[in-house]
Amino acid sequence: MSAKKRATPQRLSQGNRTLHSRDGSLALTPSASPSSSRVAPDELAKVVNNAVHYILASDQHKRAITRADIVKNVLKGSSCSFAEVLKEVRRKLTHVFGCELVDVKQNTYILISKTKVPDASKFLEKSDEECTKQGFIALVLALIMMMEGCVEEEQLCNLLASLGVALDSPDPVLGDVKKWMSTDLVKQLYLDYSKIEGSQPPKFQYKCGPRAQYEFPKKDLLELVCEVHGDGVQPEQWLSVFNDIKEQQASQQKG
Repeated sequence: MSAKKRATPQRLSQGNRTLHSRDGSLALTPSASPSSSRVAPDELAKVVNNAVHYILASDQHKRAITRADIVKNVLKGSSCSFAEVLKEVRRKLTHVFGCELVDVKQNTYILISKTKVPDASKFLEKSDEECTKQGFIALVLALIMMMEGCVEEEQLCNLLASLGVALDSPDPVLGDVKKWMSTDLVKQLYLDYSKIEGSQPPKFQYKCGPRAQYEFPKKDLLELVCEVHGDGVQPEQWLSVFNDIKEQQASQQKG
């Protein structure tokens, strides 16, 4: 008589559980889950510093910063998570540099400056290259604001020409003004440039970009308009724009 074959236990791994079998009986027991790895503080601090440096360097050219940029240029090869790094970067930019990293659209950020809008006299004198650029941006945004937030390209160029901005020859600081507006200022998110739907031949229009609202408050732009206009004109005299600014301020205070 042959001896019965002794049953031996079998173990089959299924995901995060182990299946035990003996003589037809089954039992499920959870396997030990791997302990979550933590990033070393030194590594996190180094990555955060690199990210802050990268963002500050990018802001020198007023370039929008994307999540993909940070991952590619800072986080590559690091075990730090993007969310963890971004949280610390925001904190450091605020407390150390007095700046704010703002979301302007999905996975796209800008570093905003709280610099006051330069006055018109400095712009007209063109005493400094950076002042000239900022003054010109302020002037363009002010004109767009006074045109209810949207203006055709041709009309904007005519307004600028009436204020003494040469558009038919290169500017010593700005170069080709039309090209600078439609390319550089759009990339920097100061302006939005788009084709007017249904226009034949094609016509284009300008609107204020997402960066503009942070660096050039409407209140400051209206004051600039009054200064350029002269003759003691006060903001209250531009009733529609003035009331719009008041409503916006009231809404922000409630929010």
